[in-house]
Amino acid sequence: IMRRSTGGGTVYLDEGNLLVGFFGNLTKNPDLSKYVNNEIIIDSIRDTFNIDAASSGRNDITVNNKKVAGSAFRYEKSDGNDYILHHLSI
Repeated sequence: IMRRSTGGGTVYLDEGNLLVGFFGNLTKNPDLSKYVNNEIIIDSIRDTFNIDAASSGRNDITVNNKKVAGSAFRYEKSDGNDYILHHLSI
């Protein structure tokens, strides 16, 4: 069991589970967001497995309207820069 520092609850890590993390400097690249990150994952699922995934209205990714990935994110300030930290478990 692992608690993500970004929130979103606790996830159970079992075989076949994939954890993904994005860390980006928003000061240098203000276009970064959880939506951009979700699209990277959705495109990867589509390209790798030929499965049509979608982003839900929350922080989830769904396939056939069933949640397959949950995510959590937070914004941080450090050294005068803004950062995004985004965790996803599939």
